[in-house]
Amino acid sequence: MAIYGKLDKRSYQRILVLFDIIGFFMSIYLMIVITGRYPLISTENILPFSYLIGITISFMYLWGTYSWFVPAFTWAFKRRIFLANISIFCCWTIINFMVKENIPPLLDSRIIVVSMTMFAGFSYFSRNLLFERLKRQIDNNLFLVVARFDSCMHFLEDVEKLGFGKNFYYVCDSDTSYRFEELKNYVGEPGDLPRILKQRRWAGVIVSLGTEDLRFHSQTLMEQKFQGLSLYTISDYYELNWLRVPLYALDRAWFAFSSGFVICHNNFWLRFKRLIDISCSILIGVVAAPILLLVGILICIETPGGAIYTQERMGMNGKVFTMYKLRSMFVGAEVQEGGYWTSVGDKRITRIGRLIRKFRLDEIPQLWNILKGDMSLIGPRPEALDLVKIYEKQIPFYNTRHLVKPGVTGWAQVMYGYGNSVNHSVDKLEYDLYYIKNFSLILDLNIIIKTIRVVFGRKGL
Repeated sequence: MAIYGKLDKRSYQRILVLFDIIGFFMSIYLMIVITGRYPLISTENILPFSYLIGITISFMYLWGTYSWFVPAFTWAFKRRIFLANISIFCCWTIINFMVKENIPPLLDSRIIVVSMTMFAGFSYFSRNLLFERLKRQIDNNLFLVVARFDSCMHFLEDVEKLGFGKNFYYVCDSDTSYRFEELKNYVGEPGDLPRILKQRRWAGVIVSLGTEDLRFHSQTLMEQKFQGLSLYTISDYYELNWLRVPLYALDRAWFAFSSGFVICHNNFWLRFKRLIDISCSILIGVVAAPILLLVGILICIETPGGAIYTQERMGMNGKVFTMYKLRSMFVGAEVQEGGYWTSVGDKRITRIGRLIRKFRLDEIPQLWNILKGDMSLIGPRPEALDLVKIYEKQIPFYNTRHLVKPGVTGWAQVMYGYGNSVNHSVDKLEYDLYYIKNFSLILDLNIIIKTIRVVFGRKGL
């Protein structure tokens, strides 16, 4: 990841995994040394230790403690570490109870409880130290953005939301109609680029290919690249760092010549994805059937009306289909104030509806849409027809999200969440475009894991 310099995403995650493995073994063997009751090395402990370290890494990953998107050591991240360690302890307790007769004495003692407590503290402080190092590294990385004024303003707005505003300086055309005092860290025009590049040591240059004057300095940029300077287009930088595609930086040429988008035309992956959709929907449907029946009865008891809510939605290639959900609002709520958009504390949501939305239980009937082929398990969320008409008029390239089947969950849902305005829909479209462009089974698996994290994190309306 560019903003962190030489420490990229994979290296960062590998370091944390290594820290956790070392911390796990240090915690257990420290207790062995202190008590003196067990041998330091025992073959009967190897397999249980392997299970336990696998459980540890899995839950640390599931709760997002290897997350790259943490500009500071926030309370939200501390909560993730706490929940991960609680999950590890609970899982091992259950396994211990189920196969107690086969657990070695070491792992069936109080030592493991104390060791896990020590590991929780180690995992917390090791991340704290690494984040402090990242902060110092970020402060030393300065980037130059060469683009039109409006693109620079969009870029500035996004990086300031992430807390990295001071790391970026801007080069754009001078024009008296622009208010350059609004563009922080403005350093000059494209004509001054050779001089600006020599002023300081830049970590990289981010360019908009639509900048006319840039072609006059291609020789300078080429020479700088050969000397080790990193060059990025704005869209590539967003994809690399923030896993989204900036809509303001796109044009038809970008869609024509950009790599990716294999999900739109590769029949093998389309069939394979369809096979996974059918298998998962049947499996989930069998498990969720009793829950669906119980929740449906509670919905009918609380408010008059049916338990299933249907609505016409826009699907792949503009095909209209009927989507099914458990009803979470009063009947006729979509014609009341707020329309199709929902917000935190929306009064149209019933008590049962609020509960099932928190755990995404209202989406269960969409398994039928998956079996019918109208939807996929993962993809952009389908929108109501009236909203699609609004978005098509106000958001450029909005129809590109209809190149694939809509999904029950998707990249925009796990990375952004709910939206209740056109501007929010623009942000969500940027994540949807990233998914369509970079589709892979690994990305789908990542979305499933993040969805589980969102559900058990009780986020929702």
